[in-house]
Amino acid sequence: MRLVLGMACGTLLAGGTVTRSHLPSGNECGGGNRAAVLYLFLTPNSGGAPEAARRAAEFVKKHPREVRLRPVLLVGDFGLVARADPEGPLFKAVRELGRAGPVDIPLYDEEGLRLAERWKVNEVPAYVLVRGGRAHRIMGDGADLEEVFACSQ
Repeated sequence: MRLVLGMACGTLLAGGTVTRSHLPSGNECGGGNRAAVLYLFLTPNSGGAPEAARRAAEFVKKHPREVRLRPVLLVGDFGLVARADPEGPLFKAVRELGRAGPVDIPLYDEEGLRLAERWKVNEVPAYVLVRGGRAHRIMGDGADLEEVFACSQ
């Protein structure tokens, strides 16, 4: 798990490219007629986090009964969270996520870490849309979530 965090943090400065992958979702992610889940993977210092969070919040608000938002904060150094600037990317991202309604963001997220490893999330921000038993991964802050949502039907 430390390797996944290191890879995610190490690519922040490179600027995100959008890549898509179709991955098995895993049993705990559900399938069938249940609402889709949009996972948003962020780190405390990811510069693209506020824009990614804004896109995710807008997308979920547009599909209120169809998609549930599940943010995952990947933390390699908890000191970054403690020292986070209220005007920095973490706080801006949390404010953007709040526009979609109340959101639970676990500080230590074992399930999120396990899923990041399974889905090979090695760049942040990253989205994984789980729908109908399949997971669709998009890395980078320029994601077209509507396109992925339409293709996942």
